[in-house]
Amino acid sequence: MADTPQQLIDKAQGALDAARQALEAAQASPLADAAHGQGPTVISELSGSASWTEIGLSSGSVVVAPVRTEAGLWAILEVWSDFRDAFTPQDMKLIGRVAQALAKKTPAA
Repeated sequence: MADTPQQLIDKAQGALDAARQALEAAQASPLADAAHGQGPTVISELSGSASWTEIGLSSGSVVVAPVRTEAGLWAILEVWSDFRDAFTPQDMKLIGRVAQALAKKTPAA
């Protein structure tokens, strides 16, 4: 039997609420935060961070760097380690340079 107009409205509202929640979660994610940055970001200790656990890493450390072209954000370079405090300032420089090199090799759109 076909849904009533109110049932259709309720289903649409439920789908809209779910989409809003997914968008809010994506905007509050660590990778979204990194995407807004201009250079590499290091997180030295991931244990105890629910937001990183949600994307698959519960311990160690990570460096994330946005790859920006003339057209805007193209990718995010991530380097993960099983060890906390694994990345040195020299590592950060290198990862930043790799992200810049990737930005030059990608299409500008």
